[in-house]
Amino acid sequence: MTRSITKKISLFVGILFLMISSIYLDIKNDIKLVAPFPTQLIYDRNGYFLSESNTHNNDNFGYWSVSHPVPAVVKQSLIYAEDHRFYKHYGVDPYSLLRSFTQNLMGYPRQGASTIAMQVARMQRRTKRTYWNKLCEMVIATGLVFKFGHEAVLNHYLKLMPQGNRIHGITYSARRYFRKPLKDLNWAEASILTALTKAPGRMNLFSASGFKLAQKRAALILNRLKKHHIINNDQWEKARYLLGNLYLPVKEERPYNSYHAILKIESEIRQKQKNIPINHPITANIDLRIQDQIEQKAEKFIDYYRHLGAGNIGVMVVDLESSGILSYLGSMAYDDSKYSGSIDYNATQRSSGSILKPFVFAQGLESELFQPQSILVDGPMSIRVQKGVLAINNYDGLYLGPLIYRQALANSRNIPAVQIVKKVGTGDMMSLFKKLKLVEVSESEDYYGLGMAIGGIYVSLEKLINAYGTLAQDGRLFHAKWLSGLSISEKPSQVISQPISRLIKLFLVDPQARLPSFPRMGNLEYSFSVAVKTGTSQGFRDAWTVAFSSKYLVGIWMGHPGNSPMKKVSGVAVAALTKQILLMLEKKYPALSEINRFKQPKSYQLVKVCAASGGFVLENCSEVISEFIHPDNKSTKIQHDLVLIDTRTGNLANENTPAMALKIKKISINQSDFLTPFSNQSPLNTSVFITEPLNGSRYIMDASIPAYLQTIVLRAAVEPLIPKLDWYINGLKYQSSSPPHQIRWQLQPGKHRVQAKFPNAKIISETIAIEVGY
Repeated sequence: MTRSITKKISLFVGILFLMISSIYLDIKNDIKLVAPFPTQLIYDRNGYFLSESNTHNNDNFGYWSVSHPVPAVVKQSLIYAEDHRFYKHYGVDPYSLLRSFTQNLMGYPRQGASTIAMQVARMQRRTKRTYWNKLCEMVIATGLVFKFGHEAVLNHYLKLMPQGNRIHGITYSARRYFRKPLKDLNWAEASILTALTKAPGRMNLFSASGFKLAQKRAALILNRLKKHHIINNDQWEKARYLLGNLYLPVKEERPYNSYHAILKIESEIRQKQKNIPINHPITANIDLRIQDQIEQKAEKFIDYYRHLGAGNIGVMVVDLESSGILSYLGSMAYDDSKYSGSIDYNATQRSSGSILKPFVFAQGLESELFQPQSILVDGPMSIRVQKGVLAINNYDGLYLGPLIYRQALANSRNIPAVQIVKKVGTGDMMSLFKKLKLVEVSESEDYYGLGMAIGGIYVSLEKLINAYGTLAQDGRLFHAKWLSGLSISEKPSQVISQPISRLIKLFLVDPQARLPSFPRMGNLEYSFSVAVKTGTSQGFRDAWTVAFSSKYLVGIWMGHPGNSPMKKVSGVAVAALTKQILLMLEKKYPALSEINRFKQPKSYQLVKVCAASGGFVLENCSEVISEFIHPDNKSTKIQHDLVLIDTRTGNLANENTPAMALKIKKISINQSDFLTPFSNQSPLNTSVFITEPLNGSRYIMDASIPAYLQTIVLRAAVEPLIPKLDWYINGLKYQSSSPPHQIRWQLQPGKHRVQAKFPNAKIISETIAIEVGY
């Protein structure tokens, strides 16, 4: 008998040992608190939804940590929804197990006995629901409570709990469903979120039917809270009222026009994952209001130019004060297969055309081989290449002759730009491009040669924005930011000296310096200080414009995805959209806007110089301009390298001089008299004839249109083409013009007399009489 009992006990102990051993082997690595990596919830700068993003290839969202201490409304709602004896047991509730076993045995509806700790164990293991796995979960749950304590297990459950729509964790769901931090939830909201764990699939808060099911379950939880005296009657009534009046949450979707921006932001988050605490929404600098307005303007614009070969467009807008990217339109219509809308054109490398010239001219001044009063020759030029000789031409096929430095940049002449690179050296020029991060560090200047000045380098709009931002920020290296609130400890390096940056900005602002290539009152001219530069690649394949005020920086690229030529669509055309955007920003967001003039370069003085020679001797000078000159070179006698002479007249060449009549001559400042195009004793056959308006013209003003918008063109034909022409209205000097000698005059009621006159000779046009009425 004793032997039989001993055998039975031994068998029982053996079976128990095997069971315990099996359970231990199955769970030995599971007594821990683990969770998937948290995901991102991204809003724009105004709190509008951009994206929920998972950078770790998880199908679900959320898993945010819970704040300490856990808000009472959340903790109590969860406990009385799932496990009201949570603090009275150690992971397994014997009472619940017995009740569940009895009800299941008697055929009543199945009722689970899983505690909060057991549910944590199940969510971490993700195994099939069998009796064996249930037993393992009980052992793990007990181990979790003993090892980590009740509070840690509760917090972890709040981090993992299913909330429907692939959302996990109550901190994340509070933001996604109610747009609130966890600490701001009331009893009604907390109860409805804790109710979701019962059936997150059926209780979909984004659907009316699921929302009603969740409300019923939440009402049951509130009743339990009242029954156990967690909330009093007043709190219960208020919570029930709020529960019944909760709005159906709106399922926010990614904004269609911001897909490229969202992909960029998500990429930025992945790169800076360690520096971004993921337990609250991430705020991007994008402003969806601005994004929507720019998309509407860009859509109309690209539709207008598609019959001329344009296919797609990219736009970027940056707030210069915060460096934040306000708008990023990578293409028009992401799903447009015809024009490859899925391509991010802001990040695509395209031929730069003339868009890099400001940096070429900046390097020329930095090298001290050129000064603001230096003269550059815009005339025929060829350079030797491996396969022979390459002729350098301007985009308009014309030559403007000698130009002072600012005019050469403002007129965007190719030949002066090549001359600068040739003189300062391709190595130094490439060094600046690398500092500006326009090209990779590994790229060699030998590959591009002198062509780097006129479109040989391929750049993206993103890189251009940072380069022009550097110019706008007085030469300090600029980097446009996707995310707000991230502090940068590094001080930006000074890539271009402050005085040179300011000089280049002032050159790009000056509408008078753009003549004759870019007429006044066009898309490049603003009523406040805006630095503008356009670029057009060879064959009109790429049209660029970058412009910035003291507050905003706007960049645009337009072209065809297949790199096919457009029909003479240049950067000047794109400047029209740039102007629309800048004016919209300055007018609609005045709180952000500071319309200021750009600052003058320190240590430089505004001095009158002769535009034809760059010298300070103004006697007999055909055009006098004001230029910023450093005191150290104000007294320097400038020996100019090569000016272009018209051999037919012996005077300075102009845009009408044929190539066969051009001759290069080396002159000094003392020779300026010899090169004065016209004087009172000029032997040349000269004339000036007003072509517009016609004599006797009558104009009617429209009372519904602002007076300042009602203007007419005054245009003259001059033989030969002089650098400056004075216009007189009713006997009083009105304005001077540069070639091609056309200006605009604001209409004024009455009878008027118009004349044009040579400034340094008694050569006057016939009087044109016009009349303006209402």
